[in-house]
Amino acid sequence: MPPARKNKGTACEKIADRFGGFVPFSKAIGVSSAAVKQWNADPSKARRGRNGAIPDKWFPKIIAEAKKRGIKLRPQDLVNI
Repeated sequence: MPPARKNKGTACEKIADRFGGFVPFSKAIGVSSAAVKQWNADPSKARRGRNGAIPDKWFPKIIAEAKKRGIKLRPQDLVNI
């Protein structure tokens, strides 16, 4: 069994799952998959880790791409609560 991920259930993971994974999500919004994975990384282990927090500058693009694909998002889906 693989080890449990520390950031399971972060905003980044939840939204990426709705797009079909980190790679399809990153392609949809025009960001490298490495950047999206960094957003989900633990900051104590990755220099640019954000604990699953999505930079707010990407919110409009994510919302627009989700709408194009028929993916339902609520504002609270974009942030870690």
